[in-house]
Amino acid sequence: SHLDDAGREHLIAVYVRSSADAGVETNAEALRQALYPMVLVRRMQALGAYVRIATELGKGTYLEKISPALAILRALHQQGHFTFGLPALEGWLADLVAG
Repeated sequence: SHLDDAGREHLIAVYVRSSADAGVETNAEALRQALYPMVLVRRMQALGAYVRIATELGKGTYLEKISPALAILRALHQQGHFTFGLPALEGWLADLVAG
């Protein structure tokens, strides 16, 4: 599933508040910066799993999940969330979501 910006911000606020309640100081901005590399890794893992399940396990319906997953990556990329200071990765990702 996909969270929109409001949903992500809500979860970040809940996490920061819960951490503070537990006596752990959490920087919301640092959490935001760490979130998008994790989102990218998770989405890429999901794409690989969809292809593997479709091809190796013969469950072709998983191929239908690829386009929506790429659309999510495309939207996050267009919003500037995948700028990590890694030009080769960022160029590869731009090519991936361009199609």
